[in-house]
Amino acid sequence: MKKFLLFLAISSCAIIALSQEEVCLRCGPPLQFSPTLTGFCETLITAYVEQIGIVSFSRSLNKGETFEYMGRVCKMCDRSEGWPALAVSQDGIFYLALATDNRVSVLRSLDQGESFLPVFTVKSEDCPDCFVLLYHSIFSETGTIYLMGTDLLHGRVLLFVGNTEGYVKGPIIVAENNAFFGRVFGYQGRLYSSFVQWSSPVDFLPPIGIPDGLAPLGDLLVQYCERHPAQLLVTLSSDGGMTWTPPKSMATLVIPAKVEGKIASFISRGLEAPFIPNMAVDANLGQIYVVFQGANEQGNMDVYFVGLDKDLEVTVPPRRICHEPNKERFLPNIAVASDGTIGVAFYELDKKQGRIELWLGKSMDGGRSFSCQRVSKVPSPVPPVAGQPTRSGHFEPSLPSGYIGESIGIWADETNFYLVWTDFRNTAITPDYPQGRPDMDLYFARIPIR
Repeated sequence: MKKFLLFLAISSCAIIALSQEEVCLRCGPPLQFSPTLTGFCETLITAYVEQIGIVSFSRSLNKGETFEYMGRVCKMCDRSEGWPALAVSQDGIFYLALATDNRVSVLRSLDQGESFLPVFTVKSEDCPDCFVLLYHSIFSETGTIYLMGTDLLHGRVLLFVGNTEGYVKGPIIVAENNAFFGRVFGYQGRLYSSFVQWSSPVDFLPPIGIPDGLAPLGDLLVQYCERHPAQLLVTLSSDGGMTWTPPKSMATLVIPAKVEGKIASFISRGLEAPFIPNMAVDANLGQIYVVFQGANEQGNMDVYFVGLDKDLEVTVPPRRICHEPNKERFLPNIAVASDGTIGVAFYELDKKQGRIELWLGKSMDGGRSFSCQRVSKVPSPVPPVAGQPTRSGHFEPSLPSGYIGESIGIWADETNFYLVWTDFRNTAITPDYPQGRPDMDLYFARIPIR
């Protein structure tokens, strides 16, 4: 197996019209980051962190022509905090999972995102020996909800199953022994999961709190991974998640022993969760696709793609997407259009210029080749986030330096790819920054498939 080098990297209603390829979806001094996106017919919903721990969402009823800011995702809940994950069932029911502290709440919308109401919550008493079910993933079939999360303290990927009546069963251990960052989705009655696993015990995770305690997690993981390679694995279940096949390895993930330069330090040490793979399915061909981060021959971080059939046999070996020298690429996410066109969204860093842009790679031959186009029209500076002292401390002390969120939102239909990302191009004027500081905003773009 070829070895890959992986870097380490989380108002009143207003209507926004999309008059060009990109538009600022949610802007202003509060932080907005880590967006997730899904859709059904004409409706698009994107949920994101707004300020630390508060999850809000925006909705479009016309495929992105206009968006309406909807506020906090659950106005009837005790709290709507944490990090979001979105899914939609085949019958158009939207589900949203919120992970915070030692609980993950699942909400449901029956009215195209007009409102979200609680369905069930996985709490500490439901998994008494778990700690911090973060980096979660949600998938929904009609009437069944699958929630996957990482037990950070014990190094396990866990599955919880619910229905419209509430929580049903779990935790089901999908992977253990130093397993992290599990993703779940389904196809033709099967569930698929990808995750990362180390061969040595991950022993550096103390009982830390959220969100402040997670700030050093990126540095800790980098230091650990410099000494211990990991495997990117995939497995499937044919019985609703109760049992899983022996996992298959797709790539070996290694962190370089030394990282040179301030910009390179941002790439390897500034992001909390670089190992998160993302998955999609081509229902026409019965192909499973996984995207992840790896190193190219020059040692720069790049975006990789691998294709598998429904039985997890590799059909497209791991390959880079649209490689360009002297650029770093990271945090890929994937969607498949109705005609089978693959879209992979990722950030690209120009190390010489210190600028970040959003790109989209498209493939019309099942991932064997990609063409790429820049989506963001204005580059963002490398985000400082922390390290900007103010009267009250850092700009945002609970986030690591260089943090740009942990996800890019992408969804596709028969005509377009739809993308939501974190952007730093704008400047916020605040009492602590009368001359301005880079602001974390959300941008949206709609890119034709053909």
